Amino acid sequence: MVIPSLAVLGSLAPGIGPFFAFRISVPLFALSVLMVRQSWPIHSRVRSVAILLCWVWLVALLALSIATQSSSSRWAEVLSVGIGLLLLASWAAGTVSADTIRVFGYGWLVAYLVTAIIAVWELISGSHLSNYFIYNDLSLPDWTETNAVASTLGNPNNYGFFLFASLIVLAVGRASTRSRFIRLIFSFALLSIPVLLYFTESRTSLALWIAVVFVYFLVQRPLITVVLTCLGAAVTLVWGGYVDIAHGIMQWFGNFAGGSADIRVNLTLNGIDFLQETYFLGLGPGGFESRMAQGGRFPTGGILSAHNGATEVLVQYGVIVFAALVVLLVLLMATGWRASRAFPRGSQQRFLGVALVVAVLTLPPIVVTNSTTLTQSFPWVYLVFLVTVGIHLNQLTSRHGDGRVVLGSRYEGEGISE
Repeated sequence: MVIPSLAVLGSLAPGIGPFFAFRISVPLFALSVLMVRQSWPIHSRVRSVAILLCWVWLVALLALSIATQSSSSRWAEVLSVGIGLLLLASWAAGTVSADTIRVFGYGWLVAYLVTAIIAVWELISGSHLSNYFIYNDLSLPDWTETNAVASTLGNPNNYGFFLFASLIVLAVGRASTRSRFIRLIFSFALLSIPVLLYFTESRTSLALWIAVVFVYFLVQRPLITVVLTCLGAAVTLVWGGYVDIAHGIMQWFGNFAGGSADIRVNLTLNGIDFLQETYFLGLGPGGFESRMAQGGRFPTGGILSAHNGATEVLVQYGVIVFAALVVLLVLLMATGWRASRAFPRGSQQRFLGVALVVAVLTLPPIVVTNSTTLTQSFPWVYLVFLVTVGIHLNQLTSRHGDGRVVLGSRYEGEGISE
């Protein structure tokens, strides 16, 4: 599966003008789904809500594109969002199974390895690809051209987002494959994520990675995790010195709280003002930056991008689209939670359910790491992956009239009650 790789390569994989390789592959994939499918796939609430979201968002995209004032960033976002919705709709309309998730994991693994090789080249050579975006970002006070990697994604924060998403997707891919050799490759990739995250200097992404991994091992091996954490903390304090470490932590959080965090909050507050100006219908695609260029109540240090994926959706496409997206995410989390309770401990399906819950819970903080989410390609692929897992689990579980969640006998033989 080449779609994840093409998504992270973006315009580096050329096509025809703004239709680079990823944007050409998505319509071809949608066409193949229509031609190959011989019957409607099995009913799933996740599938239905995902397709409904695509229709609602598409209508809003077209209507606001016509009704709102034109801007330089409008058509770039129209194309990006349109392609993303087409990918989500065509994927949701197709057949989903455990094999689908496994193949998706393989595709993401290839994309990860491609970006990792380029990131290592950046560290060794001090050079970057042609799309490397050099600017003064308050969230990266010590950033120079040689100490922060962005791989193919142009911006270290974008790469941090991708690396954290890779933690979820690669963990699921590793659990889905039966090949020991491929599981070894997945393991190697998972172990390399924190190293690359460190060199992106994306603090939010790294903090989320630490939190997720810590909680995972705390649940799996509580005593060992607590002991090792205490020993590690003690050794670090003795080796590094209490004063120096405390000063470093305060400086780390101080730079974040006093700089980029304040600006991100002000951008969101300005966005709420802008949304009220449109009677909660939205500014339209690319509208946030255009309106922000005219000024807002809260200072942002000249930064115009929303720096929050949720703000982008809400302020630019209105409360209706935002509500539909929230419904889908809540349904995904509920589906994952139900699977984590219905399937036996140690099963692949239970792991998928837990991974889906973690992915949805960490989505709001991870989408504030980069300047824009909707105009990038890989966040759409990540959303498609979450919907794919949700559809698969939704097909495997059903709720009886007495409220019990059981495995569907039509998929797994006998049902197993919780």
